[in-house]
Amino acid sequence: MGTPPPFGVYEADRDSGPRGIVYRSDNPITDDVAIRWLQNGADVVACGPDSALNRAKARELTVAAFGGCTPDAPHGKGGRDRALAHFHPPGRTPEVHAFFEEWPRRHASRRRA
Repeated sequence: MGTPPPFGVYEADRDSGPRGIVYRSDNPITDDVAIRWLQNGADVVACGPDSALNRAKARELTVAAFGGCTPDAPHGKGGRDRALAHFHPPGRTPEVHAFFEEWPRRHASRRRA
């Protein structure tokens, strides 16, 4: 399972497979960059060992980017999915996600090289 990364927000990519894996970049980004990233149609993930803090940060960023948010539970296809809970903008448009880790059960994977 590994050790959680230090608390921070990271650029995120969703795996195209059915398990819902979320990959994170190696280095955290600032809140301002994360907000612009979301507004430009890309995903972010709040990572770290404190699940409540991760959830609060993902919500905060989505509200800052879009004025509101809609929570969504993890959803992947298959019994061993690796999906993360997340927030969407109101109305789910644009189709972006502010994911958050729930350590130790659900966490992002480091981006593949």
